[in-house]
Amino acid sequence: MKPASLVMKPLKFFSSLLQRKQRRNLPVVEIHLTATTGQNFVEPNSDHRAIIFNGSRQEVGVATFGISPLGDTVYVYQIAVHVQYQRQGYALAFLCWLYNEKHLPITPIHIVGSANEFWHTARRLGVGHLVVRDDLRVSEMDEEKARWAHLIPEPEHMRLQRLCEAALDWNPQN
Repeated sequence: MKPASLVMKPLKFFSSLLQRKQRRNLPVVEIHLTATTGQNFVEPNSDHRAIIFNGSRQEVGVATFGISPLGDTVYVYQIAVHVQYQRQGYALAFLCWLYNEKHLPITPIHIVGSANEFWHTARRLGVGHLVVRDDLRVSEMDEEKARWAHLIPEPEHMRLQRLCEAALDWNPQN
């Protein structure tokens, strides 16, 4: 049986780790981005896939995010740090990089159980000017997306139908 002093709850361990990382510098990260196409949450904007590299140019993780079409927040869908690099500050370093690049608050999308501790700690500690908002639940995504629905281009056939119906002499019987 382990002595009680060696047993730490995960949140307490993670919190103390981030406090140590905050006192000294976070790890150096280099980010390679690719835009993804197709229908996504931040349409008409595209989502981005980030590959996270450490200072030795070794891949340490990946992340996906999108920027609100209103330009008011960055939605982070996922941050996955490879097991051998976890708990070394790479996910927090990625968030800091993302904030420094976009200068927008970060909103995680639907935090799942294994990531709760990280997001809670990142939100509470913050580093520099980094702002991490509460997560956006799947049930709230349609309402959030409605904020920029006016920016999504209307398909041509729907535009023509709308114009015809708005005409004074429109009669669907003819």
